[in-house]
Amino acid sequence: MEAYEMSLWLGVLAPAGTPKDVTSRMHREIAAAMAAPDLVRQMADAGIEVRLSSPQEFAALIRTDIAKWAAVVKSADIKLD
Repeated sequence: MEAYEMSLWLGVLAPAGTPKDVTSRMHREIAAAMAAPDLVRQMADAGIEVRLSSPQEFAALIRTDIAKWAAVVKSADIKLD
């Protein structure tokens, strides 16, 4: 059996077609909040690594993970009801 590594990520998504100025502002505001020293410390204390990415990088991560886990489901012959 092949080994797989799994990690959990959380992110904020907006509906398709959201204006770029809106998503840019959301990204700036969330990045600023996630950089707050208190929050960084609390997350680290909980064993959570905060990694910020651009909306484009996050979209690429989502696409990569969908492809990776689709391959896992197919190779394991997992049937969804």
